[in-house]
Amino acid sequence: KALQRAGTVKVAPTGLGDDQAEDKFETGFEQWTPAVWPALDAPQDEIVEDPTALPPSPYSVTEAAPPPIDVVDSATLPSSSPPGTFPLRVASNTRLTPEGYDRVVNHVCLGVYEGIDGRPHHDLSYHLGDALAV
Repeated sequence: KALQRAGTVKVAPTGLGDDQAEDKFETGFEQWTPAVWPALDAPQDEIVEDPTALPPSPYSVTEAAPPPIDVVDSATLPSSSPPGTFPLRVASNTRLTPEGYDRVVNHVCLGVYEGIDGRPHHDLSYHLGDALAV
């Protein structure tokens, strides 16, 4: 509704998917696309239904022998953390989805971290746009 108040025009019905459905979001997507493509003047014949029908790649891949590797104790290596980042310890890692579910969803709690002042902190916060690399 905020977009409509800002002057936008709805060109197709809203498409909704359900990740708990048997087909996940695909069910909603399949119901939504017949209305949205014509509304966007998108040529429907460009949708590739069979990816094997694509022409073969002009590139080939040749596997090279792995280089010899010296095993180094990771404790002797310098930190490769980019500036402004810091490591965190995982306090807990709890699976939320049942065994056998097609996706694994976990609730991960991060513990105490060492701030740039060198002291332990417990007040980790985040903002929209922040990133977490695991």
